[in-house]
Amino acid sequence: MYGAVHMHLPPVHLGILGLVVALGGCAASGSPSPFESSTSGGTPSAPAASSLESSPSAAASSDATPNEATRPVYQNEALATVRVNNLNVRAAAGLSAPVLDDEYGAYAANGKVVLNAGDHVLVISDARWADGLWWLEIANNRVASNAPAVVGFVAAGTPAAPRVEEDNAFCPGAGPSLTALLSLSGVERLGCYSSIPLTFPAFRATLPPDAGLGGACDPGPKPEWLVCDNINYNWVNRDGGTAWEFLLHFDPATGISPTGLTPEGSVNPQLQITGHFNDEGALDCAPNPWDTIEEAAAQVTCRTLFVVEQSTD
Repeated sequence: MYGAVHMHLPPVHLGILGLVVALGGCAASGSPSPFESSTSGGTPSAPAASSLESSPSAAASSDATPNEATRPVYQNEALATVRVNNLNVRAAAGLSAPVLDDEYGAYAANGKVVLNAGDHVLVISDARWADGLWWLEIANNRVASNAPAVVGFVAAGTPAAPRVEEDNAFCPGAGPSLTALLSLSGVERLGCYSSIPLTFPAFRATLPPDAGLGGACDPGPKPEWLVCDNINYNWVNRDGGTAWEFLLHFDPATGISPTGLTPEGSVNPQLQITGHFNDEGALDCAPNPWDTIEEAAAQVTCRTLFVVEQSTD
């Protein structure tokens, strides 16, 4: 393996098809610092923006040769934890790049994508130097909204004073339950488990009698079985009720029958589900290698989706 128009869906993954449009608005202006003042989110005791980073002297050193001893180094596609509040996610490396717009309302920062202490990111590039700072390209999304991934650049700090620090201690460990997986965002699931096969018990979600299923998959990114979540009803949950908690994806090439939904009042046996994140099919969700952060976000979002290898009663 390689290593985001519902008629009746819960407030979960919004699919990939609108991703490029949604992230295309990242040209809004941001603050001249890699941080912004914010009154919401984060850990109160976390550090604030340093005066050095917000001063003209930082930008003035943009042409200076960076001190390689201060370069932050991360493993390939490492998970990391943000150690400061109000960390802007920008459209490119540098203080003049705009802060990304929060198209899905997932970040409580006046309509901008801003991270706070304790947030987790996936590092998807080596550190690069711009405007006197080291920058990382990262991916992030939120558990509560489960919106498509956002990809952008953050000021990483240095090994001595990290703003973003490699860390996977929050991962639930081998053999996670469905409850454990639901506690993670898509990006966290990808970073914790990559394409490792996972098995857990679950029930088909029950189809309410008033559910208005339908919809169509507009022409767009392929493969459709992976990106067209608005017509994918293979939802499972922990108790067989009507909650649509976790969405399964089935590659038609495998011949595995989709689980679908259970009509209300029908027998609903517990299933054993085996599958993985980071499916090879995600490579077709955007150009590979990608050229833009929108393409990167589309591919990362596809990689966060769970693809079934086996489903048994």
